[in-house]
Amino acid sequence: MVSVTVRETIRCTPDEFLGLVMDPGRYALIDAKLGPIDWVRRDGDTTDFRFASRLPGLPGPGPRVVSRMVLTPGVRVDASYAPLPANRLVRRFSTFRASFACTPVDGGVRVERMIELGFPSVAGRPLEALLRRTLRPDVLREVRGAKALLEGAGHHPV
Repeated sequence: MVSVTVRETIRCTPDEFLGLVMDPGRYALIDAKLGPIDWVRRDGDTTDFRFASRLPGLPGPGPRVVSRMVLTPGVRVDASYAPLPANRLVRRFSTFRASFACTPVDGGVRVERMIELGFPSVAGRPLEALLRRTLRPDVLREVRGAKALLEGAGHHPV
């Protein structure tokens, strides 16, 4: 299993940051792991969406995946594969868990972005070795992209 955690302070509110995360189409602008999005379904604090996954360091899109995000308002978003029957095939080869946690600080919010990917079979070991080199820089770019987007022109700091 490969696990990466990145922390960054962003001049915005927890609701602004978590609102960005809960909008997959907008978040895909800064997260290269999200390929083309087929559909998004939101029901209250839960968002499911289907997209072409992309793993850093591998050419081309990966399999289509349905991800489920659950919002704890003002605090965090937890993401995982959507429940069965979605992702039957991808579950045989991989595991996925991620979160975005927000802690208010002076001048904004401290974001902690965590992602875990696992490939339980022996065949997955080379992929995990690749991700140990490529996932952290990718997640850093993602979080810095969120910072630039939320702190960019027209944004009113906290």
